[in-house]
Amino acid sequence: MFEVPLAKTDKNSSCMRKVKYHYVDVLRRKHAEMGSAACGNGLPTPECSAAEDEDNGSTVSGDSARARRRKRRIRSVLGLACSDSDYSDYDVDEDEEEDQNYERVYHSMHEKPQETFEVWATDKRKLQPINKNFVTFAECHDLERYAQRRIEPHLARASKTVRCSFDAIKSGQEVIPVRNNTSHHMAHVHRLNDLLHVAVLERQWKFAYRCFCVLIRLPDIDIRSIWGLGVRILHEMAGSDPQIGTSQQFLEWLSSVYSRKSNYNQTINHKLDPVFRLGSRTHTAKFVTTWLWEILLDTCPNETEGAFIGAQEMKANERKSNYLIEKLSEMVLVPPYMDDPEIWFIYALCHLVQADLLSRQFLQDYVPTNTSHRNIASNQVVQHITHAKNYLSVSASKDKNFTFPEKAILHQLSVFESRLYRSDHSSTSTNSPALKPDAFLESKVLDTLDPLDADASAFEEEQLHYRPFETMETIHFGQTSDSGDTSDGIESF
Repeated sequence: MFEVPLAKTDKNSSCMRKVKYHYVDVLRRKHAEMGSAACGNGLPTPECSAAEDEDNGSTVSGDSARARRRKRRIRSVLGLACSDSDYSDYDVDEDEEEDQNYERVYHSMHEKPQETFEVWATDKRKLQPINKNFVTFAECHDLERYAQRRIEPHLARASKTVRCSFDAIKSGQEVIPVRNNTSHHMAHVHRLNDLLHVAVLERQWKFAYRCFCVLIRLPDIDIRSIWGLGVRILHEMAGSDPQIGTSQQFLEWLSSVYSRKSNYNQTINHKLDPVFRLGSRTHTAKFVTTWLWEILLDTCPNETEGAFIGAQEMKANERKSNYLIEKLSEMVLVPPYMDDPEIWFIYALCHLVQADLLSRQFLQDYVPTNTSHRNIASNQVVQHITHAKNYLSVSASKDKNFTFPEKAILHQLSVFESRLYRSDHSSTSTNSPALKPDAFLESKVLDTLDPLDADASAFEEEQLHYRPFETMETIHFGQTSDSGDTSDGIESF
C-alpha cells in the first residue's frame, strides 16, 4: 500500500535507458550532418509514399561519399590507420567518446511542462507553418545502420536481456516486465512498512516507534527514505522514556554517516529518492538543514519567559549557539553548503540569536560592572551584528529566488544594538520614571519559527512598550551618578 524504502537498483533497466538514449542521440546527430534538418533537434521521419526522390537522394549520398573520402584522406595524411571496414564508411571514430548523460541531452531539447504551463500564443502575426522534415527510406535505412554500429560496443557489454529488449523496442514492440516472486523477507518488509504508516496516521507513537526500530535494522533498507517519519516519532516520544534518543541526535547521526560527496545520477539511481532528499555534491540534504534549524530553535529563548532569563539558561544557550556557529563555519567552506543560500541564512540567524543573548546582559543585573569587561561585551555584540548583516548579503547573492524579510531582520538588529546604550543614557536622565521588571516582559521576543513579521505596526508597538533608555535603578560603570543612592540595585535572578 505504501512505498517500500528499499535501496536496490535494477542494473538492466538503467543500462537499457543508457543504450536507448544513446541510440536516439546518434540518430539525431547523423540526421543533422546529412542536412535533412536545419535545426538538428528533430528525429527523422520517412515519407509516407512509395515514390522517392531519386535525384535528391543521389545528391545527398554523393555529398556524404565525398565527405567520407575527404576525411579518410586527411586521416591517412596524419598517419592514422584507415580501415576498409564498414566503420570507416560510416564515419566512425576510433577514439571512444567521453561519457555523457544522453538522457539529459535528450530532455534538454524539449520544453518542460512547467515552462509552458498556461502559455498561449494568441498573436496571429507570429504564426508559423509546421516544419515537416522528411527523409527517404534509403537515408532512414542508412541512419539505422550507422546508429546500430555506433552502439554495438555498448551492447556487447550488456546482458542478453538488455539486447533483446533493445531490439524489441527498436522494432516498435513493447517489453512486458518480468514478475519476480516475492520472498518472505520482502513480505515482512512490506507488512512492517504498512504498519508503520498506519500507526503514524492513527497517532500510536509507541507502536510506530517499535515498527520504525525494527524496519531500519533490516538489510537493504534506506533510512534516508523514512527519516521524516523517524523525526516525527522521536518528537512525540520525547520525555516519555529517557533511554530514547532525541530527534536532534538522530539527525546529527544521519548528517555524519551519509556523505555529501556522493555523485547523484538519476539514470543509475532511478529507484532511489530524489536528490533533494538524499543530498549530493551539488544539493544539500534536507535532513541536514532540518538538523540545523532544530539546533537554532533550541538556542532561542522561549517567548513565554519574557525578556529576562536566568544566567544558567543564558550560558547554556550561548554554548549551543557557539557550537552551531563553529559547525556552520566549517560547512560553508565546502560544497554543496558553500553555494546554498539557506545555509548562509541559518548562519546569519545564528549570529542574530547570539547578539540577542549577549545584548540581554545590558538589561539584567549580571551586566559587567568593570568598564573593560563592558567594552568587551559590547564589542562582541557589535561583531555578531556585523557578521549577521554580511551573511545575509551573501545569502541574497547566492540565489535571487531565495527571499527573506531583510528589513525586519535589520530592524531587529538595530534594536539589539540600542540595548548597549540604555544604561549610559539612564544614568544621565534622573527625571525619568522608574520601570518595573514587568515592563520588559511586554517586549516582543524574536521568534525564529516565523522569521520576524515585517509589519510596521508591530515594530511601532514594540518601540512604544520597550522604552529603550530607561531602567529600574542607576547602574554604575566606574562613574559617579547624579543620584545619591548607590546601594540598591536590580534584583538578580
